[in-house]
Amino acid sequence: MRTRLILMIIMILPFFSNAQNHNMQMQQARDMHQQMNRQNAQWASERRMSDQQRQLQRQQFQSMSKVEIAEKNASKEEKNLEKLTKKAKGKEDKLKSKQEELAALENNSKDNNDAALQKKIEKAKLAVSKSEEKFKIANDKKESSSKKVEDFKKEIEAINLEKEEAIKKEKEARKLNKEKKIQEIKEKREKRAQEIKEKQEKNKKTI
Repeated sequence: MRTRLILMIIMILPFFSNAQNHNMQMQQARDMHQQMNRQNAQWASERRMSDQQRQLQRQQFQSMSKVEIAEKNASKEEKNLEKLTKKAKGKEDKLKSKQEELAALENNSKDNNDAALQKKIEKAKLAVSKSEEKFKIANDKKESSSKKVEDFKKEIEAINLEKEEAIKKEKEARKLNKEKKIQEIKEKREKRAQEIKEKQEKNKKTI
């Protein structure tokens, strides 16, 4: 009877051993699959962070280019405004001079009804009218140029704000990426410690 029992145990033992090996292999396969999933997720996350950083860097570069263009245009328009301001001032001075000449002629006409003087007054009025028109055109050009300068300055300010926002986002992205890596390392260590603990418990049960 005892011999039979020993023989049965010897015969059944390989089946237990195979089953245990199969279970271990299945567990190892599951562990490898989970590890691959974690690694793939990590790579995908790193790619997303890398793409985001590249996009932010492109935005910064584009912002720098836009600022340079806007500053160049603003500088050019400021020079143009300076010329137009001088020109408008010259037209204004000329208009005042014509107006003073007309006022003097009209003042003299109070005591003198000479036909030649009246012709001079009409001529002076026409000169004043033409001078007013020239001054208006010059002043409109000056105002238009001044508005362009202000628009360029606003554009530069908006681009700088956009650039600052992009830099801020990049810093936040780097911070989040660093924190995520630290968390991933922590989780890996905890996972590894858990796996070691589970193996130790399995070994105790097997013994």
